[in-house]
Amino acid sequence: MRNGSGGCPDAVCTPLGWSLLGPAFKTVAAPDNETSCFVAHVSATVPQSSMQVMFLEDESDVISMDGEFDDSQDDVRQHAMSEEDRRTYALMKQSIEYINGHYQLPLPWPCDYQILPDNIDMARKRLTGLKRRFQRNPEVHQKYTDQMRLSIEKGNAEEVPEDEIDADRRKWYIPYHGVFSEQKPDKLRIIFDCAAQHHGVSLNQVLLQGPDLNNRLDAVLLRFRKESTALVADVEAMFRHVLVSPRDRYSLRFLWWRDGDFTKEAIPHRMKIHLFGATCSPSCAAFSLRQAALDFGHGYEPLVASTVERATYVDDVLTAVSDVETGIKLVDRLRLMLAKAGFRLTKWLSNDERILASLPEKELAKSVQTHSIDSSLQERVIEKRIYFRKICWIVRM
Repeated sequence: MRNGSGGCPDAVCTPLGWSLLGPAFKTVAAPDNETSCFVAHVSATVPQSSMQVMFLEDESDVISMDGEFDDSQDDVRQHAMSEEDRRTYALMKQSIEYINGHYQLPLPWPCDYQILPDNIDMARKRLTGLKRRFQRNPEVHQKYTDQMRLSIEKGNAEEVPEDEIDADRRKWYIPYHGVFSEQKPDKLRIIFDCAAQHHGVSLNQVLLQGPDLNNRLDAVLLRFRKESTALVADVEAMFRHVLVSPRDRYSLRFLWWRDGDFTKEAIPHRMKIHLFGATCSPSCAAFSLRQAALDFGHGYEPLVASTVERATYVDDVLTAVSDVETGIKLVDRLRLMLAKAGFRLTKWLSNDERILASLPEKELAKSVQTHSIDSSLQERVIEKRIYFRKICWIVRM
């Protein structure tokens, strides 16, 4: 650190280069035909200034002595948790199971005897509205039918067995609707409405949200800018790869017609995975992703598990390495390690064509698949890094 005198800023050397902190500069007047310049005066001494004391005592930013954001330690996270979050976190640690290549977690209830009202009439009413839409638009009906069939074939959903339909358990029927994306107008996404209320109660109201296990965004973005070779990826459909414990699937029921034939009576189905739209799903999915690094990371270089623990934000991976060889190895090891827990890394981007060439084309981002891997791709990644840099400073402010 270099301490400025006479009201000038202090200069601090960080892993990202020199930064100036303190009073604003004064522009020095320049001759008419010359460009104005900014001038800062620094001293060669490093006194124990008030600025240094502030950095050493500030506990709002957890930064280690080597300049790294140390935001992923368990004890730091738990210190910031509420009592409710601690209970939920302890529940996840005690109850997580590894089943057929996927992690399985229960729904976090506030108590073991949570009572839910019988809401099947509400679900039938919503389904009747959907049926009228199908009658007006057969194409939409076909897309719903295809999506439901695919979900059942993948094991994400199933019919409720007849001997369990009237079981005296914690039953809840979730209404749903389809959404078409502007970017993909032909693709339907079915959204389960976990916030739908019946008699003033919704599933999201009675479930615990769980602790926020995401890394700090500013820390992720700063690390992303530290090295020259950037790597970006997406965890495909992250929530869908985390199973719900069988005893809680009673609360994830929905009504659908067998084979999509809405001329017949709808029958109860249930989801077997944590739902996009459920208040607890982000926490459960993030916990499972970190558990994969804990369980399988010992078989790889420390950088692999560390990337999952420190360079992820929700379902995005943002990291950077010092050289191409390290990047190629990291990409390969990350894919192998997370695949053991059922997670798939896709939509890869990098500013180095050699890393992208080491990946199957189907795993690359669409912008890479539709363009040749040349300098224009590097420019797009560099632009993205500049964009992330702007976000980072906004977050810090």
